[in-house]
Amino acid sequence: MCSWTTYTITKLLLIAMLMSWCQNTNARTDPLRSGQICRRPYIRKGRVEPSFPAYFQHEMIVIHCAHPYIKIGPGVAICQWSGIFTNLPDCVACVTPRPPNGSVRPRVARVYQDVEFRCGKGYTLEGEAHQFCKRDGTLSGSPPTCNRDPSCVKPVLGSNLKAIPQKDEYAVGDKIIYYCPPHQNIYPANATVSVCGKDSELSGIIPEKCVNATDPIVCTRPSTLSARVSLRPHRDRYAAGTEVKFFCKDTRQRLRGEKASICKADGTFSFVRSPTCLD
Repeated sequence: MCSWTTYTITKLLLIAMLMSWCQNTNARTDPLRSGQICRRPYIRKGRVEPSFPAYFQHEMIVIHCAHPYIKIGPGVAICQWSGIFTNLPDCVACVTPRPPNGSVRPRVARVYQDVEFRCGKGYTLEGEAHQFCKRDGTLSGSPPTCNRDPSCVKPVLGSNLKAIPQKDEYAVGDKIIYYCPPHQNIYPANATVSVCGKDSELSGIIPEKCVNATDPIVCTRPSTLSARVSLRPHRDRYAAGTEVKFFCKDTRQRLRGEKASICKADGTFSFVRSPTCLD
């Protein structure tokens, strides 16, 4: 009786082990007895179903792509007698790096989806701002760049002089207004405004200093005047209303431009075109 019971229990255990072995995905049988197997393929940004380490001849797999990647090619593949799957698809999308000092949306684009590039403040985009993702996973154009815009350096101002707005750098088109404390005037009087140009230079005259409102207005030798030209009378400063005449230091040269000018109440001379000397 015990021998029969032991035999029955052993048989049941063997059947249970056999069923467990058959259910194990790594222990599937090859119905064709071909011996050829296909290794599970690697699909970048994709997954394979059913997922086994290896597949027998004529077994079929289905490939799925992770969002936002899309499938380019057949959605299924079959293990061939050679141990190689039929044509496998690619999971394609455009992964676009952000340009320095700029942004891109979206960073990962689907095929045929638009991609937009932008630059941060103070930078200008060079290249195509709008592109699209192609079927090969590349953009329709070259990656654009963000180039720094021209700017003007903060001017060096004398004592008590102030500027609005106060910045370390000024963008093209920015206007700078100069001013002095109460009871003082800017010198020269016409040096009140500058504008940052595309050449990264400030237009106009940069004021030299602030002078008391009660101080007499004087003119100094114009900075635009050629070194070949002399003034008469020859002085370091000229009071408002003083007339000066221009001469060439070299008597063999010919004076071109205005021959005389008057020191105005704003501390500048009245000539429009700076005189010069020609050979």
